Amino acid sequence: MEIVTSRCLIRPFFESDISDFMAYRNDMDWMRFQGFKGLTREEYREALISETDETRGVQLAVIHRETDRLIGDLYYRVDGDTCWIGYTITPDSAQQGYAAEATQALLQRCACRGFHRALADVSPGNAASLALLHKLGFRYVERTADDDLLFALPLIESSERV
Repeated sequence: MEIVTSRCLIRPFFESDISDFMAYRNDMDWMRFQGFKGLTREEYREALISETDETRGVQLAVIHRETDRLIGDLYYRVDGDTCWIGYTITPDSAQQGYAAEATQALLQRCACRGFHRALADVSPGNAASLALLHKLGFRYVERTADDDLLFALPLIESSERV
């Protein structure tokens, strides 16, 4: 899968992305609200470069088109007619609209593929992620067993605006 936005290229991970990925994914303060962190290079390599399976989850690199630099990653997992999503932006690329731009593009791709809704869960303390989900039109559904907040976005109705 490859998606192009005005500022980003969203694509599968390459071996050359792993060091930059590790730099922000292993920053425990920055990643305090995220999973998939604190792993070794080989563990990341196995997860990012191996054969992809949408039903188990896929991580995509978000590359800045002008600099060709990794600025974050997106996650999606297919569950029937639902697409679970997640997003992470590097600390030096935060609060510049990249997460919204890349996530909107992923949601559009999910809608075009016929998924009926997108789901995302977020830690109650992650104010930036909560604001992004609201901006994208997600609505609160419930508190999960892990005490996260679950949000949903109907993709069929929203496909024209995402």
